[in-house]
Amino acid sequence: MVDCGAVTSASNGKPEPRGVLSVPVPTPGVVMPTISFMLESVIALLLTGLIVFSFRDLLLDHAELSVFVLPISVGLHGKVSAAISSSLASGMPLRLDDWLAVVWQACLSDSWMASCTGLFYAFVACFLPRFSTQVGLIVAIALPIVACWRIVLAGLFPLLTVRLGLDPTATATPLMATVGQASGLFLFFSLARVLLHVMPAFK
Repeated sequence: MVDCGAVTSASNGKPEPRGVLSVPVPTPGVVMPTISFMLESVIALLLTGLIVFSFRDLLLDHAELSVFVLPISVGLHGKVSAAISSSLASGMPLRLDDWLAVVWQACLSDSWMASCTGLFYAFVACFLPRFSTQVGLIVAIALPIVACWRIVLAGLFPLLTVRLGLDPTATATPLMATVGQASGLFLFFSLARVLLHVMPAFK
């Protein structure tokens, strides 16, 4: 025999009849960040797709360049943006010396890692016939420039959002995920195309 007695609701402590399904209703504070994240992801994917399509001839000739799309997305730009945004949101005055110190240290760290990535690829390409040493050296030059570009953007976006009267902690990260990612990818492929015409092929 099924017990149809009352059960206690976890939300208000009042008894509810058994068998009544209680579905929690999402609050606007939960729904809006989810919608914002989805919209941000769609815009970033669209911009990335447009840039890759515009450089399709370059990628068809040098498909190994697509391997370095992921390293463009990683780095210290997220930490730089978060540190500057939290400082501005807390009302602390941000001096130019402090801003330059944060950006400079992040640029040095990311540039070193990016250069090592390209040089390691060029070293491995010396022993693999289907890999290009030329592309490895190009990546060692282009990736540090792109890394510094993204870090400078990560430092400027919080200042721009404050100037526009927006919350830097809520707007700087979406800007980096869309504008920062797309501009970094465009800069990387543009530099690769120019350097491929300037730098001689080794094999």
